[in-house]
Amino acid sequence: MAADDLSFVAGFLAASGLFWTGGGVLWLSVCARRLARLRLRLVGVPTRGEVIGMVVSCDASGTVRNAPRVRYFAPTGPPVVTRAYGYRPHQSVATGAQVRLWYDPLRPERILVSRFDLRLRDWVELLGALVVLAIGVAMEFAALTMG
Repeated sequence: MAADDLSFVAGFLAASGLFWTGGGVLWLSVCARRLARLRLRLVGVPTRGEVIGMVVSCDASGTVRNAPRVRYFAPTGPPVVTRAYGYRPHQSVATGAQVRLWYDPLRPERILVSRFDLRLRDWVELLGALVVLAIGVAMEFAALTMG
């Protein structure tokens, strides 16, 4: 290969790597915001609760979303009644169902409901963001070692 061809390839890899890295960082920040409640899963206190109803929300476009209202018993104090973190367009847990949850002992109203707040799709998106970021970094590294 001629030197001009090699510099063109290195430049293309650097530009593409920058694009992929930027996209990966942006996507990763969106995923991290969605997974912000993961801290509760790691350091929260596990317990079981009962879904006692639904909290319904309607946005300006008329889309109806709901979140389960949960009652659980902490080791000390009265029963805690609170709602799950997010809203979903469909009712994924039935009223009266027993759910597994994690709560913050310092702020017991903050809970993470298993299979509602964190879904498999969230983990797949996080993995995708990490793959895109890794591709971008690998392209940048390849461009640096070529030129």
